[in-house]
Amino acid sequence: MNPNIKKYTMFIAVAIIFSIFAFSFIYAVLEEPEYNDYCMNQAGPRYAYTEPSKEYGSMCGNDTYAYPTEVEQKTCNDQDGQMQRKTDAQGCPAEYYCETCQKGYDDANSEYKLWVFLIACLFAILAIVLGITTPLVKGEFAEIIGPGFIIGGLITLFIGTAMYFDAMNRVIRPIVMFIELVIVLYLIYWAVKKKK
Repeated sequence: MNPNIKKYTMFIAVAIIFSIFAFSFIYAVLEEPEYNDYCMNQAGPRYAYTEPSKEYGSMCGNDTYAYPTEVEQKTCNDQDGQMQRKTDAQGCPAEYYCETCQKGYDDANSEYKLWVFLIACLFAILAIVLGITTPLVKGEFAEIIGPGFIIGGLITLFIGTAMYFDAMNRVIRPIVMFIELVIVLYLIYWAVKKKK
């Protein structure tokens, strides 16, 4: 087998196993929020109130069909909630209420993704530092695991960023991406300089 292929295979293996280890650790330490813990007895995220069709209203009787008022809708919107209807025994709307459980779940999920991102960053920094300092120890072993840790750190960093990206503040996004770009450029510069 070509020695270069063997070497590349080994540090790709180190990189992948390190990333899997990092996220296995994160998932073991952090508990992902469950939708049912916030919105009990609901099949899934509810949709905002929409007026029913005329046929639906006539089946239930127009005189008994109560719509939420504009004030109720505005108050619910201010609480980041959604107007939901409770039905009677015939399945006709009986009353409306403001459901805010989705916001609680979304907030908990955003916080969970933030912690995943932060711990992934710590693992990434640790791996990159190990990868850069390992070549100080001479030998083929160091030459293989050094790049493996660096690639593993970058993979962990990118996956952590991707998981948190949608929940990340729009002002923070370009800052985080700029920092990651600087890290990648530095590693490229370090690798080129090392070869000289």
